[in-house]
Amino acid sequence: MKRQIFRIVFNTFLIIPAVVFLFTGYRWLVSPEAAASTLMMPLLRGAALSSQIGDIGGLFLAMGLLVTGAVVSRKGDWLLSVSILLACVAIFRILAYSIHGAALVRQMVVLEIVLSIWFGIASRKISKQE
Repeated sequence: MKRQIFRIVFNTFLIIPAVVFLFTGYRWLVSPEAAASTLMMPLLRGAALSSQIGDIGGLFLAMGLLVTGAVVSRKGDWLLSVSILLACVAIFRILAYSIHGAALVRQMVVLEIVLSIWFGIASRKISKQE
């Protein structure tokens, strides 16, 4: 019984960010203006808009699908992939700030690092369970 409750709570804390990722990816497709403003960025035009929607929307959609797939299939490696992606995004944000003078949005960096660590830990936990 305790194990089932733990698994439900554990999966819930995985699925919540997955749903946010999936919704964000979908939002880039159907309402890019709103998606861009949520991430504190202007909506670009032309080829840049294509890259913005494709890259950012695709990243969020892929992360959501990977987390959902990990929960369903119990394959921890899928969560490790998301952990690596989020860590890279956080590192690039910090480098953009330090090298190129971009604004550092601390709350985004902190969230990306926390989620990266969480998915890394969860990846190991799922792998040990199976």
